[in-house]
Amino acid sequence: MTLKEGHKAFYPGVLFRAKSRYLEHTLTRDNVIEDENYRKLLKIVERLVLRDLRGILRHRMTEAAKASPQKSIGADSAADGLPGKWERHWRFFDFLYRRSRSWIRSDGGISEWTVFPAVAGQPVSIEAVRAAARQKRGVYRDPDSNKVVTCKPVYYDSSPNRITDALQRMGLPVLQAGPWVDWIARQVGGRPLKVSSIFMWPEIVLDDAASLDTDTKSFFTTVRQLEGAVRRRYRKIVPGVFHYPGSSIQDVFFLTRKADDAGPAVRTGRHPVTFLDCVWSSLFDRARRYALINISHPFTRRLILLHRTQPGLAGYLCLKVIHLHDGRTPPDQRDKYSNLAENLETRLVQEAVRLDTDRVAARV
Repeated sequence: MTLKEGHKAFYPGVLFRAKSRYLEHTLTRDNVIEDENYRKLLKIVERLVLRDLRGILRHRMTEAAKASPQKSIGADSAADGLPGKWERHWRFFDFLYRRSRSWIRSDGGISEWTVFPAVAGQPVSIEAVRAAARQKRGVYRDPDSNKVVTCKPVYYDSSPNRITDALQRMGLPVLQAGPWVDWIARQVGGRPLKVSSIFMWPEIVLDDAASLDTDTKSFFTTVRQLEGAVRRRYRKIVPGVFHYPGSSIQDVFFLTRKADDAGPAVRTGRHPVTFLDCVWSSLFDRARRYALINISHPFTRRLILLHRTQPGLAGYLCLKVIHLHDGRTPPDQRDKYSNLAENLETRLVQEAVRLDTDRVAARV
């Protein structure tokens, strides 16, 4: 005889049916008498949920997290994919996780379970994400608001790329994109940040690289020559490759980097060099930054074409874009700053015109 059917929140995410000869119904036969036998039954259910189901949940979540992210997320049925499995399991997991924070078990508790999918394929734990978030707390550019924020980052991405691989080698977990990212971020007090959006890793192309054609090499030689003739602000202006899998900078014309930057860098801005920076760094050459120009950018390609006939104009336009007006005028030095700008640009225009007129004269 079925004594009662319905839903009661005994354990979030868990449904169970109990059959026992010790249960008794009320006089109206529409409910169960909550006596000592009823409480004994609930003790048995509690043991099954917190011991047996706990182990089953850990196994299922681990196996799901180990599955290929692309295959699992792209399953024919949304319920069969990784997000679908997460939706089925997360309420019970959340219940166990919150409960585990009030006591300690020999296995280290729920926070040590490696059940969350990572782009590298090997599942990670909440504790690993929490440790990385504390270690890498700092300044980042939020890609959604485009504002610079200070936070504890929870790294994630949709697929592996050169930057996620580099972070993994550094021991920093990168989660696979999914509904679990926001949940984990809330638990560790962090901010979800997509790796390919907040990091950049342009590649410097050496002058003698076989990938550079003659026109490109000649263009960069002219740009360096013009800048050196007026006042060199950057340590060196070099060609760079901004296009790579997962790149968020492929549409950017130029970026600046420190001389010792060899790996992925946090993308907080272009770091344009001001006139006062120029005066200061001229005393200490090592303080200068490298200017990387995207050789695949449409504007760069047009400048290289223009350089064939008017090298001075092409070099002038390039330098005008990368550092003549960066908008960082000190409020108390507007007059001096404007004079510097006018004098420097005048000298640059004169040098560019001289370069083009010398070229014309040589032809004649």
